[in-house]
This record gives sequence, structure tokens and C-alpha cells, in this order.
Amino acid sequence: MACIQANNIYTLINVKGGTCMDLSGGDNVSIIGYGHHQGPNQAWIFKNAGQNQTFYLKSAGSGQYLSAAGEPYNGQRVVASGSPYAWRVDDEPGVQSGVRLSPVCNANFSLDLSDHGNSTPGTPVELWGRWEGQNQVWRLQKV
Repeated sequence: MACIQANNIYTLINVKGGTCMDLSGGDNVSIIGYGHHQGPNQAWIFKNAGQNQTFYLKSAGSGQYLSAAGEPYNGQRVVASGSPYAWRVDDEPGVQSGVRLSPVCNANFSLDLSDHGNSTPGTPVELWGRWEGQNQVWRLQKV
């Protein structure tokens, strides 16, 4: 698996859009794609969730967790929350350090840079049904 080491800090860069997964400074809740600027709101601590390939992603800047409220559905916004939320992390074949992140509660969905990987700053990160699209692949970069 993409050599993730628990309790280490990583940024997640969308393979298609090239933007970084960012906890929005505008509301400190929304998860968006934004240009990589090495800020703490783009740094995620991968905390072991107790199962193989399963992690809680904690913002290095705010201490909040990457989360989705309720059962996954297409277009569901991904947000920051005070409660841990478990994500399954799977390697993406053919993409160096590339992974797909899915809610443990339903691996049929993946984190998705919306609008087919739109690189415009502020594009929401959402859950969508898993498919081959590169907008659902994130490159891990150790901080």
C-alpha cells in the first residue's frame, strides 16, 4: 500500500485536477481542491483506524477529521468534523503514490474532486460512486 505510515502527515493532490485537498479557510468545514501552498489546512495526519488499510484523516491545522455526514450518496459533500470517520485507502495501479479513499461504511463510493476533476480553486470534494476516473485518484506526498 502506498507506504502510508500511521501518524505521519501527508498532502493529497488530485491526479486529474492537480489541486490539493484543502480544509477551506473560509468556513473551516468545507473540503475543497485548492492550489498547493503547503499550509497546515492541506496537511492530513493518517491515524490508524484499527483495520488494515483503514485510517482516520485528521487535519494538521484544525484537529478536525475528514468526514461525511450520514450514509454515502452521489454528490455528498465531504466536510471537516470533530468526530473520527474511517476511510479505506487503496492503491491505484499505475499511479505512483496514487490512492483512492472510500468510506469504510460503503466502499462503493470514493473521494472525488467534483466536476470531473475541475482544477478551479474552491471546487468541492464530494463522494461519488467508484469508477475509473482520475478525479477519484489522489497522490500522497509526505510532509
